[in-house]
Amino acid sequence: MAKRGRKPLKPYVTQWSEVIPGVRPRIMERDASGEPVVWHLYPTGKSKPYFGSVRKGDLASERKAIGRYLRWKAEQEGTPWEKHKENTPYGDAVMVGLTYIGERDRGKKHGQTTSESAIQEIVDRRVAKLSSKYAEKYREFIRDLILTDPRKAAAELEIDQLAWLNDVKPPPPSISLADIGEMYSRRPLQSSDHWNRKMRRIWQEFIKLVGAAYIRDITRESMIRYRDAIYKKQKEGKSRTFVAHRFGGVKAVLRYARSEVERPEEISRVVDLCAVFKLPRKERVSPKPIKPEHFRKLLDAVEDEPKWKAMFLLALNAAMYPSEVAAIKRPDIDLDAGTLSMERGKTGVPRIAVLWKRTIDAIRAYQKAEPHESEHLFVSQTGAPYSDNHVSRNFSKRRDTAGLPKTVQFAHIRDGAYSAAYNAPGIGEKDAKALAGHRSGMTDHYVTRTPAVVAAACAAIERHYFGVTAGPVVPESPT
Repeated sequence: MAKRGRKPLKPYVTQWSEVIPGVRPRIMERDASGEPVVWHLYPTGKSKPYFGSVRKGDLASERKAIGRYLRWKAEQEGTPWEKHKENTPYGDAVMVGLTYIGERDRGKKHGQTTSESAIQEIVDRRVAKLSSKYAEKYREFIRDLILTDPRKAAAELEIDQLAWLNDVKPPPPSISLADIGEMYSRRPLQSSDHWNRKMRRIWQEFIKLVGAAYIRDITRESMIRYRDAIYKKQKEGKSRTFVAHRFGGVKAVLRYARSEVERPEEISRVVDLCAVFKLPRKERVSPKPIKPEHFRKLLDAVEDEPKWKAMFLLALNAAMYPSEVAAIKRPDIDLDAGTLSMERGKTGVPRIAVLWKRTIDAIRAYQKAEPHESEHLFVSQTGAPYSDNHVSRNFSKRRDTAGLPKTVQFAHIRDGAYSAAYNAPGIGEKDAKALAGHRSGMTDHYVTRTPAVVAAACAAIERHYFGVTAGPVVPESPT
C-alpha cells in the first residue's frame, strides 16, 4: 500500500483576515475549548528564524511578527526594485526582431513572397502578447514595492505621498454578524423565550440572504437582495406583518449592537443602508373568522390526537395565535380553577381566560396520553417546545384531513374567537380586548387583570361555536 503523503499546510490567515503565504504558526497555548490563544510564527517548512509571538486579539503583536517575516522574505529574494532591474525585456525585444526576419525568409525559402502587411500582423500579435506579459509583471512589481517598502516606492516612482503608508495604522478587525446576533440575544432587557427564538430566526435568515460573514462585507446590493427575498415571500403568501417583523427585527439587532461597541461607524453604515427597506402598502383589514362548522370538522379530524384537539380548543377558548399557544407553560394553566393566566410575549400584557369544561377535559386527556417533563404545555415527540411555524404546518395537515378549504389558516381561529366575543350582546370592546391580550390605555398601569374579567367573553365564544355553554364555575374577582 502506498504511503499517504502529508496534507498540504493551509495558508496562514491573520486576525484581520489577510492571507500570508510562506509563514506557519506553532501553537503554544490553547484555551479551555481548544482554541489557540498564543502561537509563534516561522517560515513554512523551517524551524527558524523565529518571527515573534502572537496572542489572540492582540493585533499589534501579529503585525510586528508579520512585518519581520516580510522583511526576512525580501532579504532572501532581493527587493522588488533589485529583481525588477535584473528582469529586462532585452531578450524579448530581440525575439520580436527575429520574428520579423524569420517570417520574411520563410517565404523566400519556399519560393513564396510574404507581404509586408502579413509579416507586420504576425509581429504585432507578438508585440501585443509581450506587452500584456510585461504590463502584468510591472503591476506585480509596483504592488510588491509599495507593500514592502513604501519609502523606496515613493522615491523611485516620485510620489511622495506613498511614504506616508509607513505611518498608516490598519483598521481594526470587523465584527462578525454572528457576534452581533449573540450580542442582541444576551442583552440584559428581558424578553419572552418566544420573542428571543423569533429574533434569532430573523437574524440567521438575514445572514444567509445577504451572503456576508462580517459587517464590513454588507453592501447596498446585498441589502437590496435581502429586501427582495422578503418581498418574494410576501408574494408567495406571507403577510405585510411578516415583512414588517423581518425589516424591524434586523434594524433592532443592528441598533442595539451599535450602542454596545466602541467603534459604531461600521454598524451605523449598515443601519443607514436599511433605508432600502420599504414596507408594502397596507392591506385592507379583513378578518377571516373560522366558521363554526369548519371548526367542528377540524375537531372531528383530531379526535384520536389528544394533543392537537387540546391545542385547537385552547386557541379558540383564549383567542390565541399559533405562537401564543406554543408559548404556554404548564404553570400558566390551572385546570382545577379552570383558568389561564400568562403574559403575551409581543406586548407584555397579561393573557387571561376562563377555560371551558371541554377544553379542560381535552388538556387532561392529552397530559394522560403524552406525559412529559417539559415546562411547556405542548411539546413535540422529541420533547422540544413547538415554534409557531411548526404549529401552523401541523394545522395545515389536519385541515386537509378534515377536508377544509386551503384558505383556512390557524390565525382564523383567533379571528373567530375575537369576533364572537366582540359581537356578542353585552360583551363590548373592552372585554374582547382583554381576552385578546391587547392594551387598554392607562388602566393597564393600575388594574390587575383576572380571568373573571373575561368569563362572559369566553362563554360567548363557546355559545357561538357549540351552541351551549358548559364551562367551569367562574372564579370570583379579588376585592
